[in-house]
Amino acid sequence: AAAQARCGAGLDARPGAIELVKALHRRVPLAVATNSVRRLAEHALESVALAGWFGAVVCADDVAAPKPAPDPYALACARLGATSERSVALEDSPTGTRSAKAAGLWVIGCPSLPGVALPAADVVVASLTDVDPAALFQSGRVAGSRGSRDSPT
Repeated sequence: AAAQARCGAGLDARPGAIELVKALHRRVPLAVATNSVRRLAEHALESVALAGWFGAVVCADDVAAPKPAPDPYALACARLGATSERSVALEDSPTGTRSAKAAGLWVIGCPSLPGVALPAADVVVASLTDVDPAALFQSGRVAGSRGSRDSPT
């Protein structure tokens, strides 16, 4: 109830999030994998004007085991028809980072809270504005792209 009330008051997207989604939309399949329940996740996406931009939204109530288990990311990849080895996760928490890595994704960590360490991430950025969408394609990591398997940031 407290989370829904907070969402009801309106949320702000993290800096760079909307621009990154728009830059990647229609170029690669996009999904959300969250430990939130569906009603909160959908409300949050609507609140920041990102509802409808994702091919799949996987919530805690969709899987037997939520993060840090690999289930949310594995299901998101399956729903998109993507392989985990050619997929990238953007994560803000240690639990989510462990989940994505366990599912076989390459992880860009971007902590949402000061002082949060994401040692399991393949690379850590201070802001989503630091993620270069073009570099994700050049790296060869993103499904449908060609290139090396170097860091996509």
